[in-house]
Amino acid sequence: MTRQFEYTIEEFWKIVVADNQITFLLRHLKAVETFYRYVFIFGPFVFMAKPLVTQDSSIFNCYVPPVIPFPLFYILECYLVFLGSSAFIALNLFACSLIVLVAVQFRLLNLKIKYLNLEDIENSQDFNRFVRELKCIVNYQQFLMRYVKDLNKLFCVPVAFLMIISVIILCSNMYILSTNQGTVVDRSRIMVTSSCVIVEYFLVYGLPAQLLMDESAATADMIYHECKWYLPKLRPLRKDFLIMIFHSQKSICLRAGNYHVINNQTILLMLKTAYSFYAFLRKVT
Repeated sequence: MTRQFEYTIEEFWKIVVADNQITFLLRHLKAVETFYRYVFIFGPFVFMAKPLVTQDSSIFNCYVPPVIPFPLFYILECYLVFLGSSAFIALNLFACSLIVLVAVQFRLLNLKIKYLNLEDIENSQDFNRFVRELKCIVNYQQFLMRYVKDLNKLFCVPVAFLMIISVIILCSNMYILSTNQGTVVDRSRIMVTSSCVIVEYFLVYGLPAQLLMDESAATADMIYHECKWYLPKLRPLRKDFLIMIFHSQKSICLRAGNYHVINNQTILLMLKTAYSFYAFLRKVT
C-alpha cells in the first residue's frame, strides 16, 4: 500500500504558483517536523532521567525483578522508548505529510479552475482547448477523491487506535493528578505528556484534515463563481460543471475507523470523552 502511495504521488501537480494557503500548508508541515524533532530529542530523556535521580524506580514505573541487574533493565527500557518513539513519530509524519500534500493538490485544483481563461474563446479551436483543460481538471478531481479513499483505507485503523490510546492516556493522567499520586517528577511528566498528546493530535491530524475538507468543498464555490457557466457558449460544458460540483459536495474527509470524521474539533471530543471516563472513575472509587 505504501509503495502504491509513492507511485501515486508522482502524478501530483507541481507547485508552480505562489499562494498564501499553499504557503501556510507547507509551513505547517515544516512546523510539525520541527515539533517532532524536539520531541524525539528531548521527550525520551524526560522519561529516561527519572531512574537516574530517584531510587527504586523505572522508566515505565513497572516491577523490576531482583534477578535482573538494574543497568541491564534500564538499557532495555531505553531501547523500547527509542524504538516506540521512532515508530510513532515516523507514522505520524508520514500521515501528516500525505494529508497536507492532498490538501495542497485540492488548492491547486481550485486555483486551476479560477485561472481558466474564458476571455480568449473566440473560435472552435479555443473552445476545444478550453474543453481539454476542463476535462483534465475533472479527471484530476476524481483522482484526488480516489486518493482520499485510499488514505482512509490506510489510516482509518491506526488513527482510531491512536484516538483510543490518547483518550486512555488523558483519562489516566487526569485521575492520577486528581488523587495526588506519585512524586513531583511523575506529575511533571504527566502534564508534559498530556500537553504533547493534545498538541500532537491537533497539529498532525485535526488541522490538516480540516483544511483538506475545506479545500475540497471550496471547489463547488470556485466553479459557481469563477467559471461563468451561464454564458451561452459554455452551455455544452454545464454537465461537466455539474459533475464537479456534485463531487465537491460529497463528504471528502478522513475518518477514524470509518466512523468518526477527523477535523479540528476532534481533540475537543477526545478531551470530553476522557473527562467523562475520569468522572466515572472518580465516582466508582
